Amino acid sequence: MDHSPTKLTNTEWEEVRQDETVVQCWDLTPDITADDFKKSVYAVKFAFEPQTMPNYRGDVFVVLGDSLEPLVLARHRDGKLVSLPSRADVLRSLGRIFITVRGGVAEVESASVPTGVDVDIIDLDELGTDAEAFRRLSPAAQAYVKEHGYL
Repeated sequence: MDHSPTKLTNTEWEEVRQDETVVQCWDLTPDITADDFKKSVYAVKFAFEPQTMPNYRGDVFVVLGDSLEPLVLARHRDGKLVSLPSRADVLRSLGRIFITVRGGVAEVESASVPTGVDVDIIDLDELGTDAEAFRRLSPAAQAYVKEHGYL
């Protein structure tokens, strides 16, 4: 497998330029074209086939601007590009795991949970039938439920 980066095609530049995260990160307005955008950033594409995820194969794009913090986009199974969280975002998100359950039972093996990480189990069926279920959730779980539209 060749791990060398390749140049983006004009079509791929347009896809990257249209990505919502790219638009927000670079404050792109509709008048900024893909040609304009590619003059202000560096970008490469990799044919990604990780050995640790044998079921995933696809294009991965790395876009780098003046901040020197790369934005990574991957092609989803549906063909659309999705932005991947940065290492800093992942590290910030550690500390709490949310498990949602619908129509079943959830069990968490405590030995698998990293030290210092809290686990909240959110029973979506109970939320739909028990008026008090929401109040019994931790404040963080309540915020998660609201943010993800489970109410």
